[in-house]
Amino acid sequence: MPTPANKRLQHSIQIEVPFHDVDMMEVAWHGHYVKYFEVARCALLDQFNYNYPQMRNSGYAWPVIDLHLRYARPARFGQTITVTATVREWENRLKISYLISDKNGQRLTRGHSIQVAVDMASEEMLYVSPPILMEGGFPPTATPSHAVTATDFHRLTVIDQGPWPAMANENALYQRSETD
Repeated sequence: MPTPANKRLQHSIQIEVPFHDVDMMEVAWHGHYVKYFEVARCALLDQFNYNYPQMRNSGYAWPVIDLHLRYARPARFGQTITVTATVREWENRLKISYLISDKNGQRLTRGHSIQVAVDMASEEMLYVSPPILMEGGFPPTATPSHAVTATDFHRLTVIDQGPWPAMANENALYQRSETD
C-alpha cells in the first residue's frame, strides 16, 4: 500500500488474533476482518480528534455505505497482524483503505470502506464533507459544504462513477489495481 504524502492520513495498529476469533482450524473467521478494519479506522480517526463521539457531537453521523474485502491468506490464532488504515478520499465522502499483513509484511487481506456524512438533525446526506472534518486536520477542500436535498438533486453533476468502473464484461471486476 503506497504511503500518502501526508503521513497523518495513515495509521497502523497491531492485533494478536485471539482464540475467540478463530474456527476449529485456528483460522480467523472472515467476519472478524471487518472488526480489525474498524479498530484501525478508529485509531486513524483519533489522530484527527474526529472519532465517532466527536462525529456525533458535531451533529453528523458517518454510516458505512460500502465495504469491500479481498482475502489473500488467512490470519491464524496467536498471530500478530498489522492493520494499516489510510484515508484515500475526504472531500465528498470518507474512503479508507486497509491492509492486513503479517510480521514479514506479507499481505493477508486488503479492502476499503466508504462513509458519507449525514446531518443528524435533518437526516439528509451531504454530498460534500462538512467543514468540521477539515478542522481536525484533514487537508482543506475548496468546495463549500452543504446538504443536498431531493429538490437540489436535479442540479447535481455526476462527478463520481462509484467504486466500480464501467465494465465491458464481468472479468473487468478482477482487473482492479492493488490499491483499490
